[in-house]
Amino acid sequence: MAETEPRFQPDMPVAPEVREAFEAQVKVIIGDYQAFFSGLLARLSEAGIDIKDRIISHICFRIDPSKYEEKREELKTVSRAYAEHEFGGKDAEGKDRSVAEFILKIPINLGNNHSTIMVELLPHKAGRSYTEGLENFGVLIGQELPAFKERYNITAVKHRPAVDIPFIEFDGKAVKFYHDSLKDMAEAGGASFVPIE
Repeated sequence: MAETEPRFQPDMPVAPEVREAFEAQVKVIIGDYQAFFSGLLARLSEAGIDIKDRIISHICFRIDPSKYEEKREELKTVSRAYAEHEFGGKDAEGKDRSVAEFILKIPINLGNNHSTIMVELLPHKAGRSYTEGLENFGVLIGQELPAFKERYNITAVKHRPAVDIPFIEFDGKAVKFYHDSLKDMAEAGGASFVPIE
């Protein structure tokens, strides 16, 4: 079982009507994350990969650079903190590419006994074309990551500064497997999470 992160996945009792209203607001901003998660979870199951007892580090929303700032401001309305930093070269408009991570006000229910409290907002790289919308989610595996990769024969890798992230892709959508949470990785890279009033 993956390492737990109480400060990252807090147990926050929330009235059902408050959660329902909040999750509806998040869906307006990033789309139906439950359908997105359910679809990828089904594909993982078909591939024989079990993440039943794993923490979902985050979900990622891919955005056109021209819409990045607008979407960032929308996500801030449902978040209690965020970090923004340069990441991976230039965006499609030739500017230094910024990426943002948001800690939501309360965890969102993804379905199948999974939740997450973080959303990553990622603009396109220069020379690349992507469909806007939810693109991937991250699964926290912890110290078991090397054995997990071997058990499920996961060979594809995304290269990030100082770390390689194994992943599996289904029709342009991906599930990534992490040793550390995205929040911890961002902070280790020098990002600071700023509280949102």
